[in-house]
Amino acid sequence: MAKKRPWYLTKAAWAEAQAADFHQRAQQIPLVPSSNWRAVRGRAREQALYRAQARRFELLAAKLREQTA
Repeated sequence: MAKKRPWYLTKAAWAEAQAADFHQRAQQIPLVPSSNWRAVRGRAREQALYRAQARRFELLAAKLREQTA
């Protein structure tokens, strides 16, 4: 059976959950040997992309909370 999508009370709560998911994905990127500098740079770049997305959703959540307050 298909997994049910989570339901959020507000759009701000949804954005916060998305940000948390992107932070978790950034942490889950596997470690690479330091001797492989290309892999190290690729890992850092991938983490930066996930963290940028997380920051985008955090800003969206703050904006949505501000609008509803």
